[in-house]
Amino acid sequence: EVSFIYGIVISIFTLHYNTGIIIMDKSKSFLKQFLAIIVFIATFGFAQTDVSGTISSNTTWDVSGNPYTITANTVIMDGVTLTIDPGVTVLFSQDVYLKALSGATLIAQGTESDSIYFTVTDTNTVTNTEGIEFADGAIGSSVQNDTTYVSGSVIQYSVFEYFYGHAINLNTSILIAKSSFRNNSTLNGAIEVGNDGLILYKTILTSNTTSGNGAAVNISIPNEGASGDIKLLNCIFTNNQSQDGGAFCASGYNIGKVV
Repeated sequence: EVSFIYGIVISIFTLHYNTGIIIMDKSKSFLKQFLAIIVFIATFGFAQTDVSGTISSNTTWDVSGNPYTITANTVIMDGVTLTIDPGVTVLFSQDVYLKALSGATLIAQGTESDSIYFTVTDTNTVTNTEGIEFADGAIGSSVQNDTTYVSGSVIQYSVFEYFYGHAINLNTSILIAKSSFRNNSTLNGAIEVGNDGLILYKTILTSNTTSGNGAAVNISIPNEGASGDIKLLNCIFTNNQSQDGGAFCASGYNIGKVV
C-alpha cells in the first residue's frame, strides 16, 4: 500500500513538473488536490474486512467491505441472519468454516450480472478449507415450485472455486440456484449433503475432483432418522473426476427421491 501511494505521489509530482505547473501561485491548489487523492485512497482504496468468532446480530456484508476474509472459524448464531450482497468476495483461510448454527439463516443472493464469489485466500498455501456449513436445524430454504426462493437460507448466483475439504456442507435442505462450482479439490464432493435434502437448480459443476465419492455432489446420510429428497434440475456436470462415484454419488439411509 505504501509503495502504491508513493508511486502516485511521484507520478503527480512528475506530471506537474513536466507541465510547468509547479509555481508558487498554484502550489496551494496542487497541495489540495494531492491531499484529496491521498484521503480517497486511504478511505476507499484498501477496504477489507477480517471475520472470525460469532455473528450475534443480523448482519449484511456489502461491497464496501470487500473482500471479507474468514480468518478463523465463524458461526452465525440462533435467530440471526447473515446476508451477503451481490458483488461481495468471501475468502477462506486455512482450516476455517463459516457455519450457520441451528436456527440461523444465511442468505447469499447475487444477481445475474453481479455474482458473489467464494474462494480461498491463497491457492498456493491453503490446503484445507471447511467452506460454508449448515448445521442440523439451521433455517432451510422455503421455495415455490421447487425453484423459486421465498424465504430462509439460500445460495443463488454464487461462484465457489479452489476449495479443499468441501465448499458447502449441508445438514438442512437448501436451494442452490444459478451458481457455479469449479476447480474444487475436495475429500467428498464440492457439495456434501450429510442430512436432509438439496435442491440444485441451473447450476454448473465443472472440473471438480475428489479423492472420495462424488466429485461435484456427494450425498451421504449416516443417520437412520434422517431423510431428504435430492432434486437436480437443469444442472450441467462436466469434467468432474473422483476415485469412486463419478460426478454424483448418493448413499446412506432414507435418501428419498433423486430427481
